[in-house]
Amino acid sequence: MHYLRSADIADRSLEHSEEVAALGLELAADVEAANGHVPTALAHLERALRIRERGRSPPAHLGQTQFRIAQLALDVHDAQRARAMAEAARASYVTAAARDNIAEIDKFLARLK
Repeated sequence: MHYLRSADIADRSLEHSEEVAALGLELAADVEAANGHVPTALAHLERALRIRERGRSPPAHLGQTQFRIAQLALDVHDAQRARAMAEAARASYVTAAARDNIAEIDKFLARLK
């Protein structure tokens, strides 16, 4: 996939374009999830998360990746992982002062109870 190739190039470049690499992986994850390949999508998102954590991604972007992992983890019936990632996403959104996103996370967490 072209998204993965661009992510690999950006991730390995001397300029360390973390945002571009993470975005490429997230787009690839969206395609994989839409095609029913959730485990592969999760692997792409985990890699994107590592890149975002390593770089200087804004907290809102970090939260977005974390929340997407939480949603897909729930799709594969991994409630423990879904909760952990949703809580991490909530913390990222609190740092970003993203109230709408916090409310969305709170609704998600309430469904896990």
